[in-house]
Amino acid sequence: MRFLILLVGFFSTGVFAAPPNPPIAYKCHIILFTKDLPKGYAEQNFEAGAQVTRTHGGQEYPFTFGKYNLTVLANSRWMGITWNSGSEMVAQSIYARGDDATGSQVIMAFNPHDPDEYASLDCDPKY
Repeated sequence: MRFLILLVGFFSTGVFAAPPNPPIAYKCHIILFTKDLPKGYAEQNFEAGAQVTRTHGGQEYPFTFGKYNLTVLANSRWMGITWNSGSEMVAQSIYARGDDATGSQVIMAFNPHDPDEYASLDCDPKY
């Protein structure tokens, strides 16, 4: 009985570590690899807001690299890439989480006609 009292006392003292504070933003990097870009790739760093203000999606971030348009979705719950060449979609990828991301995240979208061409989005939390 004495062991049970000690065990209950231990759990009621709040010894457990609290979960980390949620990120205030994400430091992100988008890169597109294609054979017809001048260096074979183009890239851009940007900061994305962390908080999701609605049930689905969030703020979109547009990028233009040569003839390609990329629309990126990046926050604590959603990541996505929509890759277009003019009015034609090249590739699309989306990922949704059930909880807020507290670590690094990566998502990729591959050209189905040429797997050597792809877009990659990586985001690291900023506290």
